[in-house]
Amino acid sequence: MVLAILAVATSGSVTASADPYGGEPGGYSWIADSADHWYCFYVNLIGSARAPYHAAMQNLASQTDMYDVFTSNCGGSTDVMYLHNPDLGSGVFGMAVCVSLVPGSSTRCGAYWAATNNSEYSSWLGPGHAPLDVHINQNIRHETGHTAGLTHSTTPVSAMRSGLLPDYGGYNFVWGLYESHHVDHINAAF
Repeated sequence: MVLAILAVATSGSVTASADPYGGEPGGYSWIADSADHWYCFYVNLIGSARAPYHAAMQNLASQTDMYDVFTSNCGGSTDVMYLHNPDLGSGVFGMAVCVSLVPGSSTRCGAYWAATNNSEYSSWLGPGHAPLDVHINQNIRHETGHTAGLTHSTTPVSAMRSGLLPDYGGYNFVWGLYESHHVDHINAAF
């Protein structure tokens, strides 16, 4: 198994600006190995905590040509293993890491760990920020986007935007949407 040691982090203070598919300056260069996105939950995501992760995969599938398949057991054919990791670091809300490249490729990722630390938001959110549930859903959809090869975005309303989110009230749903050019990237590949 080839291990990739680069990671994509979402922090409270850094917003990257890049648009290419499957690559980000100074960052990762991975894209999914196929349109089917098998996913599972690693040990510490249980019960109702799983709902936003299922929703994130369904959201990706509804906006792109990719499709999600849930498996209760993480194994060799699993593309995304979701886990909660409270040790990502101060201000780091999530991270997607390629843990297995497709043999012979430096860009096709066969397996990702998608780690989130949604409890980290409690020390960062304040007046003018979107509610906690909006941040949690966007964080999970953001990391899920990375597992499909999407890079960070500086567009004000995008699931791939990094950092804390302003409160758009009834329009907070926009934080779950991928930009049309991100969707085009994925659909052109799959």
